[in-house]
Order: sequence, then C-alpha cells, then structure tokens
Amino acid sequence: MKKYPVGEAIFFPFTMHFAGLKDLRRHTYHALLAGIIPERFFIAAEETAPAGSLDLFFSQQKSSWNQLLGKMAGKHYGAFQCAAIWNGSLKEGLLLHNNRKELLCAYLPAVTKGNVLHDLAIVQQIESLAFLSGEMDIQFDHRIHDGEWKMRDLLNCIAGQIRDDLFM
Repeated sequence: MKKYPVGEAIFFPFTMHFAGLKDLRRHTYHALLAGIIPERFFIAAEETAPAGSLDLFFSQQKSSWNQLLGKMAGKHYGAFQCAAIWNGSLKEGLLLHNNRKELLCAYLPAVTKGNVLHDLAIVQQIESLAFLSGEMDIQFDHRIHDGEWKMRDLLNCIAGQIRDDLFM
C-alpha cells in the first residue's frame, strides 16, 4: 500500500488546529511559496481511515494514535520517521511525526514547490480567460452537481456548452 514511502513535506505543529485536510494543504502551499524548506520523511506505518472521516482526526486528541506513537518518532537515515493515515480513497492523507516535544503533521501526497507553481499558473490562466470572456453568457442545458470535479472535466463541460450554443 506504500504509495509514497519516502519524500519531503512541510510539517506543522498539530496544535495549529487545522479545519481539515483542505486547510492543511492550503497552509502547505503558502509555506512553500514563502520559501519554507520541506523536511525529509520516511513512512514507517500506515493506516486507512474510512472515506471522508479523516478530517475528524483534527478534532481528536493525540491519544487517539497511541498505537502509532512509537512508529512515528525519531529519524530514519536523517528523515522524520512517520505514520501515514490515508483517507479511504487513498488520494490524500495525513502524515504524522512525533518529535518527542509535539506532534507534527503534513499533507499527503507530499506537495512540492513545482506543484504549487504549476497550480498557481493554472489559476492565473483561468483568471485571464475569465477576464477575456467579458460578459459572454452561457446557457447550461444540465445542472452541474455538487462534489469533486476534475478541472479538465469541468472546463470541457463549459467549452462543450459554448460550442453547442454558438457553433452547432
């Protein structure tokens, strides 16, 4: 199951009280843009939380992970020895390290500065496209449902609707 057994990540004190994984990911992006240097990590143990329940971990006490504490302490060849708790989907998770003073956490999959700059460039291109579109109206023939979308699918949906309205 070890998708990312080693890597680099930005670690934060767990006591920062993140609202959930999305908030932790946002803090990671800001830290990388601010020039914070990631720490090397090694995943020594993994758990899988039920899908959608991982955000609840942020509201629980450290004692919830007593069985993992020994596996997420110390260093392994200079890298933080960690426990990974994956969301049920295994698309994202929480990396935990106990440095004996406090519990540290990081977002998984590990985010690199390259990831952040790529995502920022995409956002800037979408903002530019929004500016260029001006007051162009789109009449959707179907409802866009709540939930997680791939950016590609959402943009293709919009482009397809415009193509149908204007050129078909």
